[in-house]
Amino acid sequence: MKKNSLISILISLMVVVSACSSTPESNAGNDNNSQKGNSVSYKKDTIVVGVENANAPFSYIDENGSVTGFDADLIKAIAEDQGLKVDFKPMNFGSIVPSLQTEQIDAAISSTSLAITSERSEQVDFSEEIMMYDGSLASKKGSNIKDVTDIKKGDVLAVKTGSVAETIAELFAEDLGAIVRRFDTTDKVLQDVINGQSDVALESTFIFYEVLWKDRNYGIQILDQTSDYFWDLTNEAFQDGGKEVNGAISGVNSQTAMAVKKGNTELLDMLNEGLKNIKENQVMDDVEEKWNLIPMNFANEEFFEFRKEIDPFTKEFYGDMTFEEFLKASQEMTFMLDENGGSTQSEFDENGNQIDENGDIIDENPFGLKDYKEKHTDW
Repeated sequence: MKKNSLISILISLMVVVSACSSTPESNAGNDNNSQKGNSVSYKKDTIVVGVENANAPFSYIDENGSVTGFDADLIKAIAEDQGLKVDFKPMNFGSIVPSLQTEQIDAAISSTSLAITSERSEQVDFSEEIMMYDGSLASKKGSNIKDVTDIKKGDVLAVKTGSVAETIAELFAEDLGAIVRRFDTTDKVLQDVINGQSDVALESTFIFYEVLWKDRNYGIQILDQTSDYFWDLTNEAFQDGGKEVNGAISGVNSQTAMAVKKGNTELLDMLNEGLKNIKENQVMDDVEEKWNLIPMNFANEEFFEFRKEIDPFTKEFYGDMTFEEFLKASQEMTFMLDENGGSTQSEFDENGNQIDENGDIIDENPFGLKDYKEKHTDW
């Protein structure tokens, strides 16, 4: 794997840990902490919010026909903080941006799919980050396709229409002659692979982690993505071809956020303020806990070991690291967060030492990257 890609992925994971573990202490159940925090008024008392209709546990239709899930509870908490009510409009992911542009909905949320991309930023306005999108590939459990390098001409790649994964799949199709099969929901993507109709699914890593966390015998296996080929294809190929999936640290990582119609600054300001407030008063933590979103909680020993068990990339990268060492490294990464909780750029030399702008060593080999470099002579 390329050195810069490996370092970047580690940084992104550590930043998530630091962000998840540094919420200010407060009593989320105290009414004083859940007071309306809006300083901006809006022309409507109720906003229409577009959500995915089959993307459990983030948003889906329950047995009573109601919209439920993490995304639903999150946007309701944000709206309540701002004195607004929510009317949900469930839809396929591919309809979200067009629905915003034509004012069929006021806002949209999809924590696993609505990634902030340059193309989308020209179409809609995004809120502050909700979470980090991280894409992966999976095949049917027991399949001979265990590594991205096993994908060959004629293999069928299942993706959700309009997703970041769709763009990545198109690169595989262009480079290898694979076939892209598009679906309107995540459920259909996974089921087509399990049924053997498609060979590989491309989706949010959070989705794969969630289904395997709930059922280790769920019929998929995450592919090994540590090869230079995969990183070259999803990173350098995008740059060389003038394409950009997200402008983040690699071809498969990006931030997800809420979205509004271009120019709707009133509502955008309210959503941002509400999001800030529910993070500070720990309401967002309560929503995450309610939906048992283990993929969002990297600082969890059981899940840390689970990831090493089911994800070849994690096993390769963290195989010799204990949970205590992982936490120590994540705590040392807190300096990477700016005042808004965003990550800042850091430079490393060829020996894995963190260096300042003058090239002087700030911290010697803080993440053991020198040791990994010695093991991976292809860097």
